Amino acid sequence: MKIKLSLFALLTVSLLNGCLKDSQQPVTHSNDVNVSLTGTWTAVSGRVTYYDATGNVAFNAIVTPNSLEFDGSSSVKETDAEGSLTPGAYNISTTGNIDYITIQNTTGSDKYAIVSLQPRKLTLSETISYPDGNTLQAGEITITYYSSVQVNTYTKNDLPRN
Repeated sequence: MKIKLSLFALLTVSLLNGCLKDSQQPVTHSNDVNVSLTGTWTAVSGRVTYYDATGNVAFNAIVTPNSLEFDGSSSVKETDAEGSLTPGAYNISTTGNIDYITIQNTTGSDKYAIVSLQPRKLTLSETISYPDGNTLQAGEITITYYSSVQVNTYTKNDLPRN
């Protein structure tokens, strides 16, 4: 009887304290996303699509996104193609069924939807609206656009060991 009572007490205490993963963070959806993001993500590709006032594609451009290194807490380092490093902070939020990561640094703030998060592949998408329109010079053509969607894909080589 004492063993059953002890097991019940142990189970109750562990449920009240919450389960912990290897990261020592409570198991929640947000923390699971954070643990999966932790590490270095190397930029593979980036594409920006610009839309006119009617929602039609005005222009597409290939871009090189910054590589990202998340520390699993709230710090991120962005490294551009030339190797310049910009430190910043990040936070994870969920709206509806979509997870977002907001990255803040000295140059501003970007809020990306997490399109796909797999052990070795990450895809982020950022949508920006320009209610009054904005212009883009593409060669000798000036394009006026009212929104843009940038999709960046990353790969991860340094998987954590459990």
